[in-house]
Amino acid sequence: MRRVNPSRPLLRGVFASETERLSFLTRDVRIEVFAEERGLSHLVPILQSELDQELARVRCFSEVAQVLGRLRAAGKRIVVCSNFAQLYGKIVRQLSLSLDGYVMSCEVGAAKPDPVIYHAVCDAQYCRHSDALFIGDS
Repeated sequence: MRRVNPSRPLLRGVFASETERLSFLTRDVRIEVFAEERGLSHLVPILQSELDQELARVRCFSEVAQVLGRLRAAGKRIVVCSNFAQLYGKIVRQLSLSLDGYVMSCEVGAAKPDPVIYHAVCDAQYCRHSDALFIGDS
């Protein structure tokens, strides 16, 4: 399945720095706000349509339930830590994964690999950094 990535027009060549690009992921605002800030308000209907299509296709990989079950059986706590823009966080929470928590870049104001987001996971779970294991999906 082709990934649409509706935010690409907002991100490609519009930002002066990596910090500005990350602002899309570290602010809890709707796509209309970013479009307006970048002078791209005319693209909002197209961006919103593509975003709606992509969000409707969000699914877990088939092995996720089994992996989470094994981790639970081993007594592990499980937290999603992701560079998600606002609407993605809402959709991920609706997947009913029975997790111990969610730390989203748009909610903590920091994106991976900034240590702030990892500290937020440990703080939320009252665990030492040395006791946490991060597993990525790419």
